[in-house]
Amino acid sequence: MRGGFNVYPAEVENVLVSDPTVAMCAVIGVPDETFGETGYAFVVPAPGAEVDPERLVEMCRATLAKYKVPDRIEVVESLPMTPAGKIRKVALKPR
Repeated sequence: MRGGFNVYPAEVENVLVSDPTVAMCAVIGVPDETFGETGYAFVVPAPGAEVDPERLVEMCRATLAKYKVPDRIEVVESLPMTPAGKIRKVALKPR
């Protein structure tokens, strides 16, 4: 939720992973003094690709409502996974 609006991480993740430079991503909410919570995205580059976080933010702005655009995109080498192969979002910590 951001400023009283519901933001579904899967919707933002679908936009981010549609970019050919992104292999995998996860979006979490982080505390924010103004909005209560704001979006923070972790992206793993596709093999041989270089991710441009600013370009991804612009892509989100062109596709999503303004309040759904993550405030920060962090490029990471990998995401924590469960034994079943799902992303462990509770283990994600923003820098």
